[in-house]
Amino acid sequence: GADSQTGGTSSYTGGSGGTPNSGITGSGGIAVNMTSLGSSATEALANAAGGGVVLTAVNLRFNSNGQPITFRMNAAGAVKGETYTGILKNDKGYQTVTVTAVADGVVQFTISESGQFAVIAGSGAEVVDPGVTLPKTGDSSTMIPMVLLLACLALLVVSKRAISR
Repeated sequence: GADSQTGGTSSYTGGSGGTPNSGITGSGGIAVNMTSLGSSATEALANAAGGGVVLTAVNLRFNSNGQPITFRMNAAGAVKGETYTGILKNDKGYQTVTVTAVADGVVQFTISESGQFAVIAGSGAEVVDPGVTLPKTGDSSTMIPMVLLLACLALLVVSKRAISR
């Protein structure tokens, strides 16, 4: 479901039984709309991060006029004190964001633009363009040039020995 909260210096506590769900800090009373992402959008963000386990994935919509907003939300599996990779996707493309677990199962990050956002554990920590297919280990398209390169190096060594005699 969707949650609409207002930022400012207050923090938001929601979810069942008052469990912390999202806390928003920033000035100016900025309204934030947060919805969950579907599996295909979540998978695209994980792939953009170079793989890893998705701890949480949401769609964050707000207009802060470029002002940073600090979010605090649940992320099952997050361990207090650990740092994770956040991936933000919007009309400007993908960018990485540092995410810190402020408590077990609760992460915090700061962004100034809205978009799809995922917290990833064990990622490659660099944004990979999902439109580019990277070769897999043992892929014949990379093996053939490698074999040719090694053959040329071997021929060079043999030729050099023959010339030096």
